[in-house]
Amino acid sequence: MVGITAWGLDGLEVVGWSSRQAARLEQAIAHFPDSPGMDVIRTRKRILITDLTEEPRWRDYCAHLREFDVRSLYCHPLVSEGQVLGLLSLYSHRTNAFPARG
Repeated sequence: MVGITAWGLDGLEVVGWSSRQAARLEQAIAHFPDSPGMDVIRTRKRILITDLTEEPRWRDYCAHLREFDVRSLYCHPLVSEGQVLGLLSLYSHRTNAFPARG
């Protein structure tokens, strides 16, 4: 599943999704200020979580995703000319769904 969230003066706005479930997952980012998505926006660095059951950071957010049977997550910042425009999130029901790259 895929979600795209824009970041601007008014905060976060979900602007694209691959399914209703992806839209709900993406909207949850705004309700969890301590989440991988918010960290990606703050740091401009991608985050890969291969198994949400073993992730020690963002416990509440990861627990929320597990309620939807999400097992792995990849978040990538959308940056143009040094400015964060948003976030691309990939969700999977499988662990280790997204390969780690250097």
